[in-house]
Amino acid sequence: MAGIFKKFRDLGLASIHSLLDKAIDLNSVAVVKQHVRDLENALSELENGAAEAAGYVRTLNREAIELSERAKRLDQTIDVILSDNDPTNDHLATAKQVELNGINERIAETAQELVDSKTTASKLDEAVSSLRSKHVAMVRQVQKLESMERGNRAKKDAAKAIGRVREMVQAGEDVSVDSVISRMKRDGDVADERFDRAMGAMNEATGKDASIAEAQAQLAERRKRLQSTTQSAS
Repeated sequence: MAGIFKKFRDLGLASIHSLLDKAIDLNSVAVVKQHVRDLENALSELENGAAEAAGYVRTLNREAIELSERAKRLDQTIDVILSDNDPTNDHLATAKQVELNGINERIAETAQELVDSKTTASKLDEAVSSLRSKHVAMVRQVQKLESMERGNRAKKDAAKAIGRVREMVQAGEDVSVDSVISRMKRDGDVADERFDRAMGAMNEATGKDASIAEAQAQLAERRKRLQSTTQSAS
């Protein structure tokens, strides 16, 4: 377990500081997004490492307490053996003392290991806090860059639309409204002339029919007069 924490201390923390100090090209959204993913992966690993470190500190504390209690019991046992006024069993104290010496050594080692483990756990907690802050800041950078990217894309689309409108306007400039009006007036004049001619022809035709009818009526009247004159002479 101590080897794991040494790895975090010597390699993991160095990698974390490298990520924190890494210069990011904020002109590239893809690069920033990849860095955020790297931070997320590192943060997840670091949080796991910090949890293991904190758990190991708790384990060492429990072991230190248990070793201290064992040492206390052994010390009491040795005192009992040596104070029972029976030298025949003093040899039992030797084995107990050897065991006590081993436990005391283990207590000293555990105490030092506990100090180192607490230091490592503290550094991991600090690194988690720094990395989480860095991650939050980079997420904001990504959001800002994405917003700028959307704005730039909207401007480009607007520019294209304006370009298309300009092309339509330029194409419309080739069409003369005045010439269209003049042509329509000429067409109107021709239509009016044709209409007037058609009406004249119709009136002329109608007029001829009226003259014939009038002449025929006059001839009929004349016949009646002649017949009356003839009858009177008879």
